[in-house]
Amino acid sequence: MAKLKLTQSDDDGHGRGPGRFGAMWSGLFKQGDNPINWALPLFAVSGIRVRLGLLYILFIAVELSRAAANGSIAFVGLAMGSLLVIVILHEFGHCIACRMAGGEADDILLWPLGGLASCNPPFSWRAHFWTTAGGPLVNVILAPIFALGLLAAGIPASALFAFNPFSPLTAVSGMVMNWPQQALWWVYYTNLVLLAFNVIVPMYPMDGGRLWQAVLWNRLGYRRSMSISVTVGLAAAVVLGMIGMFVEQFMLVGIAVFGGITCYQEKIKLQYLTGGGGMGSEREPWAASAGGWRGDAEMDNPDDDLRGTSRDPAAAAERAEEQRRKAREKAAAEQAAHQVELDRILAKIKSQGMGSLTGKEKKVLEQETETKRRSG
Repeated sequence: MAKLKLTQSDDDGHGRGPGRFGAMWSGLFKQGDNPINWALPLFAVSGIRVRLGLLYILFIAVELSRAAANGSIAFVGLAMGSLLVIVILHEFGHCIACRMAGGEADDILLWPLGGLASCNPPFSWRAHFWTTAGGPLVNVILAPIFALGLLAAGIPASALFAFNPFSPLTAVSGMVMNWPQQALWWVYYTNLVLLAFNVIVPMYPMDGGRLWQAVLWNRLGYRRSMSISVTVGLAAAVVLGMIGMFVEQFMLVGIAVFGGITCYQEKIKLQYLTGGGGMGSEREPWAASAGGWRGDAEMDNPDDDLRGTSRDPAAAAERAEEQRRKAREKAAAEQAAHQVELDRILAKIKSQGMGSLTGKEKKVLEQETETKRRSG
């Protein structure tokens, strides 16, 4: 069982802390210059801190104000509360899976379009796949639990299958539900919507887009998988935005815009890292290690490919050159992975400050600084 604790700030210099409210407020604007990262710390579990974004707070305030004017504040309040709980559990699933895969995860940011878990899995398709799958797996586990809870609370089984993602109370419109039943219904509905939306939409960086990319990574290599995923993601963003406008669900439009921008940024970064090269493996430094743990075994013993070729010097020379080419590709893959990690750390420092770095990230930064100092 994890130990729950409140995030605390430093002492104020007079032997006393600033208090809970002061600690939360003092940390609000220490998250860099990106307004998306401005957040109040809520709590931390096993070194994973949960923060409530300022934009999310404003979003909740606006929605509750509108609901109060329409006389539906209880209805909207339950919806907001259930969404908050399910998103937190979903993001913890990502973090736990990342740690189980050998990576690091230390931060969850809640904002109007969902949750952002800061995960740093190892550079392999398996680690990325399971880190991504950890979130939806939580929803899969919770679905039958919430369904059994509704049945135990007196909700008929027929209502559980009459599911409308755009109208949460259609299935129970003819029923009179008490507060516990309404709360259970909202978490059941929200959990299914979050599961379906994250898995079905093939838009990077949604879970569906990341799972799709990880599977392709195993088959095609990192660069090709990312290129295909962000291209599909851009198309999915356009379709999702049109659907959102058609059904007048502006939250979908916002998610489509965010996904489209993310896909475009990933596409530009991919072109920068590969020099704008073609799709061939000779311009794809990640191709040699695309198989993750499996790919490295192919170059463990280069003498195997030369065995039995001593009578053919030309063939032996050709095999030797092939092994040298593979070695160069492996070195390029390692350098590319290091550069991707360094870019991520620098972006994290810009958005969240030096205090947000983990021990492993600080070590990478120190090693890079030492390398540049020696080469300079």
